[in-house]
Amino acid sequence: MPARADAQVCCAGGSAVTPARLSYGDDALVGLELRAADVFGAFDADARFTARGAGALELDFSEQLFATARVLEHGEVGLRVPLVETWRRAHGASEAGGGLGDLGLHARYEIYQAGRSDWPGVSAQIAVTLPTGTPPEATTTPLATGTTGTGSFAASLGVALEQVYGPLFLGLGGVVARRAGRTVHGIDATLATQWSASLAAVYGFAAGPALGLVLGYQAEGEAVIDGAEAAGTGRRIGRLALTSHFPLTDAWRLQSAFALTPPLRGLGRNLPVEQSLAVTVVWAQ
Repeated sequence: MPARADAQVCCAGGSAVTPARLSYGDDALVGLELRAADVFGAFDADARFTARGAGALELDFSEQLFATARVLEHGEVGLRVPLVETWRRAHGASEAGGGLGDLGLHARYEIYQAGRSDWPGVSAQIAVTLPTGTPPEATTTPLATGTTGTGSFAASLGVALEQVYGPLFLGLGGVVARRAGRTVHGIDATLATQWSASLAAVYGFAAGPALGLVLGYQAEGEAVIDGAEAAGTGRRIGRLALTSHFPLTDAWRLQSAFALTPPLRGLGRNLPVEQSLAVTVVWAQ
């Protein structure tokens, strides 16, 4: 396959997994992601799945505007601005709330391009999350649907390996993230370092569309509360996603992702379980 075709498959594969990522030949892009999620249960501290109770319901929505621009020849920087809404019903009561979420900044640099040789492509990325949303303790309603953020700064560093085999794009990535500690109602709390890994496979069709499968896993250790490690507070979750990438014109593309956490014992801990659908429109030049 010619080098340009390899680059096209590589970047279509990469953007099919990460919509805010620039494709081959792009200098900048802007996009809007619409996402809806149904929270149908949760994993407890013993990694057992429990379905939501009778009459309970939680639906989460978000609208995320993002922009990415090329810097240097192989780098890119971006910004995301999310709006977050929640509708929740429990114990005979229901309510809705939402607002501005936590803003995000990210940068990525391609050290070696996938498809150039038998060696995989290598890229590095950094991201920062700003606590512009409303943390749980700042909400005033009984079901806390006004929560739109975590309440703390976060920073992450990631590395990805990618390769192209004909129409097939494969990617393996790892991210390590750290969040600043917080004091809530006089209690000091710091979450443990978070580790994430993902494996992606994307098939690019000759006409331009691409379909992908992404497997991801995220884990963190026990939180530190008032200077002592709190047993049973560690968290982990596994997810799978089916993605699509469809070019509408040379400048516009439509993308989608259906994600699910299988409710299997041991797959998660201390986190909710959801299924979600995201649709994204991107304009690039």
